[in-house]
Amino acid sequence: MTESIAAQTRTPRDSHIVELAEIQPASMSADARTILDHDRHMTTVQQERFPDGISLDVLHANIDGGLYTREVMLRRKSDGIPVLYAVLDVSCDLLPAPLVDQLKAAEQPFGQILIDSGIERRIEVQRFVTAATLPAFAGLTGDDRETVVGREIIIYCDDQPAINVLELLVNEP
Repeated sequence: MTESIAAQTRTPRDSHIVELAEIQPASMSADARTILDHDRHMTTVQQERFPDGISLDVLHANIDGGLYTREVMLRRKSDGIPVLYAVLDVSCDLLPAPLVDQLKAAEQPFGQILIDSGIERRIEVQRFVTAATLPAFAGLTGDDRETVVGREIIIYCDDQPAINVLELLVNEP
């Protein structure tokens, strides 16, 4: 992954989001801060919140050279309600080929794939955001709020900035 990719501004696919604006954690609800303000995989956090589990819904995936982009929704297994919308940009050349193959298979959340792989990694929060949404986002998520909160992170694998992620909470306080 080049430095320019690691530093690029996140732009979700299919125009679900109009604009991202940086916010301070103190401006989020206490629940949102608990869910977002940490340096852990969101997959782990959501699994702890929903003991019945979470499921993965891949909305869009694209490969452009060595960059794999995936737009996903995590849903509660108990009722199928979406809880997280995310867009991942993955630099495939910085990850082992078997790990990239698992990602492309889209059978489990990427955070779980990374955890299970044992690859050395760290998560760095870049900023917390509000996202102004379009009506299509409400149709996709069932969340009709005009803005939702989230975070932008970089996941370093073997000390390389391998994955950029935008994570937005949906159907949350």
